[in-house]
Amino acid sequence: MSGCAGADGTMCNGPSPSKSPINSPAFDCDTAKCPKGYKCAFGMMVECCEEKEYDAFQAAFGEKCPDGSNSAGSKDKGYFEAVFGETCADLVCKKGQKCVQVNKHFAKCCGGKQ
Repeated sequence: MSGCAGADGTMCNGPSPSKSPINSPAFDCDTAKCPKGYKCAFGMMVECCEEKEYDAFQAAFGEKCPDGSNSAGSKDKGYFEAVFGETCADLVCKKGQKCVQVNKHFAKCCGGKQ
């Protein structure tokens, strides 16, 4: 079993709508070609997400922090669920962790054990 949970909707988050691959229908991200400024994401379907928004959400949800240390979160459900906020004022980090503003949209606790 993979460590990923199945997606039941769009993989694109943020205010920009997703776009279809230029070479639609595409069946995976290896073959999909997205418009400039968009990245391929695969959930229930192949779609193209606005690159800056996609990267911002990936930084928030990711298991690692920008410095390579562990992100605060849990693997209780068999996959990693990150804990993050909009700013460091929204978070209380555990001992051994420090809050990092990972981008203009998200902050998370970094370091220590998961």
